[in-house]
Amino acid sequence: MPPVRLMAQGAVMVTAGHPSEQRASKSMLDGAWRNRHVCQGMLVGACLMAPLGCTEDPPAIRADEALPLGALPLELDVVQGGHSVRVGKRALWVFRADTDLRSGMPATAAAVTADLDARDGLSPFAAWKSPEKHDADELLPLDDHEAEGRHEAAACVDDDDCPRLSLWPGPMVHDRQRERVLIFYRKVVQFEDSAANQHVGSSIAVWRDDLAGRPVRPELGEGAEPTLLFGAEGPRLAAAALTEDEFVYAFACDGKRGACRLLRSPLATALARDSWRFLGAEGEWTTSSRGAAELFAGAPAMSVHYSPYADAYVAVYADSEQSAAVMRTAPRLQGPWSDAAELYRPDASEGPVRVRDAMLHPELARDAGAVDYLTFFAGPRDFPLDPGVRQLVEIHWE
Repeated sequence: MPPVRLMAQGAVMVTAGHPSEQRASKSMLDGAWRNRHVCQGMLVGACLMAPLGCTEDPPAIRADEALPLGALPLELDVVQGGHSVRVGKRALWVFRADTDLRSGMPATAAAVTADLDARDGLSPFAAWKSPEKHDADELLPLDDHEAEGRHEAAACVDDDDCPRLSLWPGPMVHDRQRERVLIFYRKVVQFEDSAANQHVGSSIAVWRDDLAGRPVRPELGEGAEPTLLFGAEGPRLAAAALTEDEFVYAFACDGKRGACRLLRSPLATALARDSWRFLGAEGEWTTSSRGAAELFAGAPAMSVHYSPYADAYVAVYADSEQSAAVMRTAPRLQGPWSDAAELYRPDASEGPVRVRDAMLHPELARDAGAVDYLTFFAGPRDFPLDPGVRQLVEIHWE
């Protein structure tokens, strides 16, 4: 596929060579949310009306050129995820790898590469293998109680109809001082019909930063779910995470219509529930979720990182309704965040495309952030059970 030249029209991206995509159509706004809590974006998404919240301003940077580099050369059949983090001289990626409830395949998987120059793709990209002989290559295995148990609310006739517990890996951070990688994850009761899935809670697994052995899901409390940091009613710490000044920050985008809240904890005590604080609507850090600021409407899987090139924080995620990767920027993590603008739209010449789990990978950035790398799942919109293929795109900023 030839390079795609992105010509800025305000905050709207126009893709040259595709007349059907050259129209910055106002009709895209026709389905925007129209209530007193939301202000309409210029193209896609919405910003939530809060003192910190976001603005109607465009992002601080715009893409000038996008070079599609094809599919990631994974040795895994992945269906979701794709968060990554640099660990020493390698990059670690995590995925959900199984949608068939009846199969014995791992549901959580990882891949590791020492190739941090993505200009010609990423290779080799080796699937993580369990160090235990005759053990499944499950990155985050269930414990014996979880593996044997059935969800109390589940009504099933035979094993093929029964739901199962699944652990869905999300963003990661490298805690260099303590020589560990923190892997945020969700615990979900997964049904054949994904619309019926039930969120159980979210937590953090810990892996040695030499990536030896396997991640550990430590017990963080008492009760029926001792490994969970937050229960079903708590924030879903699985959208995006990053570290700064000895703190770890995590975005939970589980609010109404994907509203994102920001939490933080000292990195040293990130496994303690009492260490976490919510960003309040007035910019304060509070232990209570009541009155927490809803910064913008995002997605369950995103990337958020500081770009030295833009001198701003950049959030990237998929707008599944618009079949595009979108972006926002902010001078601080607390906001205010810009309006959402389209970053990249994959070619749809062979039929409508569904985009999921879009994110940037700052460990691959070049030229002090002037070039970034975007990945996302692109699959046929008419076949929602087909996860598609995770694509890699080189983004050159103006």
